[in-house]
Order: sequence, then C-alpha cells, then structure tokens
Amino acid sequence: MASLVLYIATSLDGFIARADGSLDWLTRFESAGTDYGYREFYGTVGALLMGRKTYDAALSLGPWPNQDRPCYVLTHLATELPHVTALSGPLPEIVPRLLLKHDRVWLVGGGSLVSQALRNHLLDEIIVSIMPVLLGHGIPLVGESMEDVRLNHIGTKSYDGGVMQLTYRPVYSTSEAR
Repeated sequence: MASLVLYIATSLDGFIARADGSLDWLTRFESAGTDYGYREFYGTVGALLMGRKTYDAALSLGPWPNQDRPCYVLTHLATELPHVTALSGPLPEIVPRLLLKHDRVWLVGGGSLVSQALRNHLLDEIIVSIMPVLLGHGIPLVGESMEDVRLNHIGTKSYDGGVMQLTYRPVYSTSEAR
C-alpha cells in the first residue's frame, strides 16, 4: 500500500528549525559516526515532498542532495525551481496523485505541511529523531493548532549520544481515512 511518511529530526523541546529556518543546530550531530538510520530509510522512499521553506533551507546546505529521487515542492509561487517539480494546490489533492506514482513518499517538512497532512488524514507513518538539545524557540514540528491526533507506537531506537528515534502510525477513524 502506498504511504506518506514523515521522517524528521526535532529538538527535545519539539522544534524542527530555528525561528529563521536555520538547521545549524543539527550539524553537531553529523560527526557522531552514525546517520541515525537515514540511508536505510532513504532506500525505502520513491519520492520526496516538501514545502518551499524546507526546499530553500535544503538549497542553502550545499549541493542538492536528492538527485536520485523525484522531489516535489509545494509552493504558492508559479515558478521554475532547480532540481524539483513545483506543485501548487490543496495537499489533499496532491498527495493521492503522488501516491499513484510512488509507493512511499517522504514528507520532508515543514511544520505547516505536517499539520496539513495530519488534519487531512494523509500521513501514514511518523519517524521522529529527537535530538538531545533544547532550542527554546523556533519552528515547531506541528506548525498550526489542530485537534489531538492519537498515535500508535511502532518502535523506538536509541543511538549513542542520546538521540532517540520514535516511530508511530497516526490513528484516524475509518470514516476519516483517505
């Protein structure tokens, strides 16, 4: 069954980026000698979906890292973007079309897209790596207020240095599922 999967890192206090979108706080974990399961996860996805701010942040990190997978950027601006296919429209219309083409789509971020996916019962799996750092403020994992979403715990992995990776499946009532 095709699925939309969130794979993301947060600070212990629930932020995915600094208020200005910076991911500089994540670089200190890159030298820990592990990729926290990234390569294994990446091997399971057929395409990536991200918001425009996440795309801009990825571009600022250096050469485009995802040249071997189709990448889609949800944006309100009708424009050509390097390395990706720009899409516009409601997420509940876009995700089913992507899942017809790709078995497993990685929702890269950001917080607004995560909230939209949850509100519209589009997200099938959540994999969150909790990094042992407190940022105090920034862009939260869930960017907009929404109703509670119950999660079924699938698994937990711990890594040296205190990183915890939690895997969940959102629980949507049968009448609400896509």
